[in-house]
Amino acid sequence: EKYAKLMKQGATEYTELIMQKLRDHEFNEELMRVYFMGGGARLVEQFGKYNPERTIFNHDIRANAKGYEYLGKIYLSTHKKEFGLG
Repeated sequence: EKYAKLMKQGATEYTELIMQKLRDHEFNEELMRVYFMGGGARLVEQFGKYNPERTIFNHDIRANAKGYEYLGKIYLSTHKKEFGLG
């Protein structure tokens, strides 16, 4: 029980830090949506304070990698000649 309490406190403080960092970069919870992906999504969902109407969670732990793969494909498709692909 003692360790569970410490872990919950640490997770709560960490998610508060994440949200503060977003606000430091001009994230406005009233006007903007925020997307959390992967393992961090579960952490924020369980221990964070957020606007549920403006927060989207994607729990796929490969979501970030899939996004970068998609961006890479788009980049390659628009720069085929540079890479000798078309």
